[in-house]
Amino acid sequence: MAAPIKKCVVCFKIISDRSYRSLSSDTSKEQYRDVFKLLGIPDLNGFACNVCCNKLNRIQKLTIDLKTKVISIKEEREKLISTVRGMIGIQTLEKENNPVSTPKGTKRPFNVIKLTPTPKSKVKKGLFASPSAEKVVKPLNCHAVLKSKTVQSDDKSTQTKDRSEEFDVKVVVKYNGVERLKIIKEEHEKAALKSLLNNASPRAVLRNFSLCENYKREMLDIVKSVIQDEIKQLSKNDCEIFKGNGSNNEKLINFDMKHTSQQLQLKAPYLYQIFSSAILLQEKKNLPQMLSSIAVLLYGRSQTTNRLQYILGLTLQKCGLNREGINIIHDLGMSVSSSSLHKKTKQLVKQQESQLHSLMTSYVEEVENKQRTGDENPTEVEMDTDGVHKKQQPIEILGDNLDITINPSKMSMQRQKKSFHWFLVLVKEKQLTSEESKVPFEQPLNFLALNALNWIPSSEQLKSLLCSFKFHVASVLLHYVPYLQSHITSFPKYIEHMYMDQVKKKSVFLNCDLIDASENSSEGMIEILQRIHELAVPHVRNNPNKDVLEKVVFGGDVLTNERAFSAQEAMQNRNLAFPCYLLYVPSKP
Repeated sequence: MAAPIKKCVVCFKIISDRSYRSLSSDTSKEQYRDVFKLLGIPDLNGFACNVCCNKLNRIQKLTIDLKTKVISIKEEREKLISTVRGMIGIQTLEKENNPVSTPKGTKRPFNVIKLTPTPKSKVKKGLFASPSAEKVVKPLNCHAVLKSKTVQSDDKSTQTKDRSEEFDVKVVVKYNGVERLKIIKEEHEKAALKSLLNNASPRAVLRNFSLCENYKREMLDIVKSVIQDEIKQLSKNDCEIFKGNGSNNEKLINFDMKHTSQQLQLKAPYLYQIFSSAILLQEKKNLPQMLSSIAVLLYGRSQTTNRLQYILGLTLQKCGLNREGINIIHDLGMSVSSSSLHKKTKQLVKQQESQLHSLMTSYVEEVENKQRTGDENPTEVEMDTDGVHKKQQPIEILGDNLDITINPSKMSMQRQKKSFHWFLVLVKEKQLTSEESKVPFEQPLNFLALNALNWIPSSEQLKSLLCSFKFHVASVLLHYVPYLQSHITSFPKYIEHMYMDQVKKKSVFLNCDLIDASENSSEGMIEILQRIHELAVPHVRNNPNKDVLEKVVFGGDVLTNERAFSAQEAMQNRNLAFPCYLLYVPSKP
């Protein structure tokens, strides 16, 4: 048989939950009697769902809370009334409204003659009885009443307790044998001292002090003084973080954002933290914007901190910004003036020419002068120049095409697509020459006549090969095994050899020339080779044959090498003043 369906007598919904409340019990009627009176309904009989029971319980709780609050409010009001009534001014007004009358005499009581056998007293009594001193009521002195009220202490039971008395702070300081005491009354000072007493963090203590505007202003002044001291340190002559150094151009060329950020963090940590938090450096990773903003502020204070301004100004000048635009950017503090940029450009050009001369031109001149004066011993050359002369390192030439295409927004007969083709030439210093390698020169062997035993490796070669295998296996394990990755810093990155110190140096290379010719055509490639020959290949000058004194390696990508090789063959087939072209190019595979 199916269980009877229960409905809530409040919302008339079917009760599906197992937990519900019966309103017919005596306990429920007693509990919800006040609630039913507020609702204006008689007692309910039946069941109520959980939602309706919660609502009834909430009404009951709010009713109890309301009664409790009313009682507490009434008690507080009575305390305040009693306190105000006990004050001197209120008591004076009450006495003025209800004055005290001074009695002028006493009323003689009516003596009833009693019939008694007791004999009459012989003491004579006067007609009127004189009043005694104890029964005379003296007039009240209002000033004495007021004075007595001021002396009397108020009853603490009738006084409301001041909220500031709930937490009183008394500080006792003792130094040099003298003890001083002070009671702290300000709320923010009490809260700060309470935080110190509870071993709270410095942030919590300062937060309590910052609730007062005076303390907050002083904190701001302290931060400003610290920032000003750091900015003064950055603006000094001995600080090289943002210094432009007009004579030293290497720091402009080799500017590094990360290295500058690390130096700034060490030199001015608070300034760095303020800007990094303002620009959200950890989230957005916008380090260039932060350093640029700091550089603009420092440039506004001292125009000697102009390294980033020089870099930005030279970049804008290279992009085609005119003098008027550079002056506008200079007024905003983002660049140096146009005259400073002009001077810096001259310095950079002069520096580039001197570097090219020391790297390429001096090498070519040294080889040509040696041939002109005869084969001279290098040691004698060094003695002639008092030890200043240094043998120049051989050079290599690198190159690649540089193509630019300009597409107009609207094509017309006058405005067509333009294509520009140049060839960029770089000169590079050789890091390791054949003389420095100290490899013994051996005559080439005839492989067909070699004995089979010569192909078997020796014991030293086997040991070297085994060590190399171990190194490669260990490198792979350190890279892919998580357990071993903690030791990767103590493991060497390369197989050591005798030329490690020489080949690990950074290559020295410079932009040599930008030739207005294209490598896509044979004529353009021949023109490029002729220009490189005049610049970088030592040869006999003022000679129709132009004999090459020393070959120079020229190369680039695979396509550039193939075109240079083809142009070299074409030059050899032509009847020129110098029949064999003078440049050594790596042959095709």
